[in-house]
Amino acid sequence: MSDTMQSRTAGTHKLPTAKWGAACAACASAKAKCIRSDSAPGAKCDRCQRLLKDCADQVHRVRKKRQSKPSRTAQIEERLNGLVNLLQANGASLDLPPSRRETPSASSTVSHQPEHASWAIPDGDAPPPPDSDDVLLDLYRNEMQPVYPFVIVPPTCSAASLHSSRPFLMSAIRMVASFRSLRSMRAQMCHLMSHISDHVLMRSERSLDLVQGIIVMLGWYQYHCFMHAQMNNLIMLAMSLVAELGLNRPPVLREQASLMEPRPVEPPGRVNEERRALAAVWFVSSTTATTFGKIESMRYSPYLRECVKDLEESREYETDTILVFLVKVQHLTERIHEQNLRSETSEDIRGIPTAPKSAYIFALQNELDRIHDNLPREIKMDSTMQIYINTATLRLYEPPLADMKLINQLSESLTVGTVGAGTALDKIYRTSSALRAWFDNWLSVPVSTYYRQPAAIASQLVYGLTMLGRWAKLATPRTMYQGGTPMPGCGGAGAGTSNMPVYAADHQPPPDGSAVPETEPGLPAAVGALQSQLQTQPGLTVNIPEILSAICSRLEQVNSSFQTTSAESGKMDNNIWSFSALKIRITRVKLERWAELVSAGAEASNRENSSSDVDGSNAAGLGPWRGPDPRQVGDGGMGGLANVQAGSLAQDQTQIQNFLGSTPWTSDLLDGIDPTVWFDGYLDWGAVIMNSMGTVEQ
Repeated sequence: MSDTMQSRTAGTHKLPTAKWGAACAACASAKAKCIRSDSAPGAKCDRCQRLLKDCADQVHRVRKKRQSKPSRTAQIEERLNGLVNLLQANGASLDLPPSRRETPSASSTVSHQPEHASWAIPDGDAPPPPDSDDVLLDLYRNEMQPVYPFVIVPPTCSAASLHSSRPFLMSAIRMVASFRSLRSMRAQMCHLMSHISDHVLMRSERSLDLVQGIIVMLGWYQYHCFMHAQMNNLIMLAMSLVAELGLNRPPVLREQASLMEPRPVEPPGRVNEERRALAAVWFVSSTTATTFGKIESMRYSPYLRECVKDLEESREYETDTILVFLVKVQHLTERIHEQNLRSETSEDIRGIPTAPKSAYIFALQNELDRIHDNLPREIKMDSTMQIYINTATLRLYEPPLADMKLINQLSESLTVGTVGAGTALDKIYRTSSALRAWFDNWLSVPVSTYYRQPAAIASQLVYGLTMLGRWAKLATPRTMYQGGTPMPGCGGAGAGTSNMPVYAADHQPPPDGSAVPETEPGLPAAVGALQSQLQTQPGLTVNIPEILSAICSRLEQVNSSFQTTSAESGKMDNNIWSFSALKIRITRVKLERWAELVSAGAEASNRENSSSDVDGSNAAGLGPWRGPDPRQVGDGGMGGLANVQAGSLAQDQTQIQNFLGSTPWTSDLLDGIDPTVWFDGYLDWGAVIMNSMGTVEQ
């Protein structure tokens, strides 16, 4: 039997088997051995012979090369390249290496090293930065950092070193320091926003580099408020990153980590740049919340107070003293703002006595005096830093929103002669003094420093002008505008432009008056009578026309200087300075319009009272106003300026009309700037100033 098996095995090995690639098509398809017992040409293989199949040679095809599946990173980079091309098509250019992920948590130890990328000049009109990185960094360090000391770059740190360690921060500094090229600044801002959306929102990166870069972007955001409404988004994102990095709490091991992690790692101690970042995010959120009221401020926690105290005691840099001052005075300003809101909205609970408002004002004034007295002499003499002190004072004694109740109280104080610190007349004196001090100090700030002032100072100006509008509506008669200081010659946007497009921000009210805000009956006449009484009081005059003219003149000077020093060819009128000057002119015209309405209401009331006894007249002899409806005229806005009769406003009216042209405006007036907004549309000056004495939401 063994001989038989050996013979079969030997016979099997002798059978000719087709080599690799030489099997017939049928055997290759079945993945079977192709054995040929008959070696004659054209003979079938054994399998095809047995199964009665056609035995044909294979048709060899070119094998497709296997392609690897693209990684997630490659997909993201491809999508980012698409965004880059889209931005370049719109005239924006990009320069930013990916930021490094630095999460000081025990569970995350992965670090992405930054890649270096050179500035790419786009195909469109957006130019590169106007100066080298070293020049821009020196500009930031010497001129911008002292007024916004929340992100400190040491003197020994070069631009290349900062670009290597904090690439996003260096890109943000490059952007905010590119004053001489507005197009380049805007292009860089677009890229920074694209980087944030991709790395923070899509990749969930978080690092101190990102936080500091966003802080710098927010510091001078007034240069970009016309492009996109992202200020609130950036503030909330900075608050979120601070919380994710654990900067808003003491650096101790959290209870969850100690219980659930096998080997929890103690977090590193806090450093001063992290303390400054926490203070910066709170400061920006607080100034925005108190000025515009669109977001809630970050909480001033005990740990934040501890961080500020550590910075005050260590004094690592001289600018830390300014930082501590800014945080302290802004914290007081925020508390004053909250107290004003409580006074306007809260109701007394029966049976529970409450302290009078004068008591709170006295305590807050004492705290403000202590902050001012403890300041170093160089900060006391700095007119820019003094703006924050004056803003807190103005909030403490801000002009009230006029209504009939207030008018009656002021009239009674002037008639009866009531004395005391809490009387309405005393409050109005303090208000006029605070207003004059605020604008006297603001006008003392050198014009050459306007370009480097942070957004916090710009927001203080918006608040100051809003309060000036309140005062003007309450206590500035028409006679002050007549023959007063005229507005300066038009040198900003639209000067000498014959083809000025139309603008429909201050739209005409509908014919039925359904969208017209309500006005208390007789209020304009009552305001006119009160203004006559206030003119007899010494020391209450605030020269509104002179202040507005001086502000507009300075803004025009900055715009002219900006045009001269710009690195771009051609005239660049779509900037913050020309737009601000335009807003001041609108404010002046609207305030004059209101003064005209008040004067007409007072004259109509006097004629009514002299002709007959009017039932229901108030104690000051003020009857219902029979003049033109201020709601229809006041809200006509700038669209009705072309129809104003000659002589109805002050002598500056004709100049404003020539500046605006014979047609109303559109959003194309300033080459892409939407005139309906300032600081993301948070504050429409026209709506605030011409709001008919109702509640103004700041």
